Amino acid sequence: MFGIAAIKAKDVMHRDLKLPNVMLHFEEISHVAPDQKELNEFIKSFDFENHFKSLTCKIADLGFARKLPEDELAKTGCGTPLLMAPEVLGGQYYDHKADVWSIGCLFYELLTGFMPFTGISHANLRENLKKGSFKIPKTVELSLQGVSFM
Repeated sequence: MFGIAAIKAKDVMHRDLKLPNVMLHFEEISHVAPDQKELNEFIKSFDFENHFKSLTCKIADLGFARKLPEDELAKTGCGTPLLMAPEVLGGQYYDHKADVWSIGCLFYELLTGFMPFTGISHANLRENLKKGSFKIPKTVELSLQGVSFM
């Protein structure tokens, strides 16, 4: 498609940023896949504050990625609707900022376990996006750092 060396990261839009496309690797975890119970226990007891330096994060699935120079706009509607920027969902022109919107939705999902905006159809999702209000679910407990991040 295009050579990595020939482009800068800022020239590429991913256009489908979502949790399944984010890969995390912790050096502390053995390369042998643990069973689900062991993995859940490891995650619950993992001290992120003291081990974050060993974290490697990579973005996967570049199937919708597109090279987009700074002055240009895209219009193709692609990606996962619940994480799409309003202009993408609305069929308007967009730029790299659409990925920033998706990252915001991704962080919200990481912190709460829920999507910030939902809908039963594309039209309903667009209406909910226009309202622009989202709430932290009452069942979610966030640290002060998590609340200030939101």
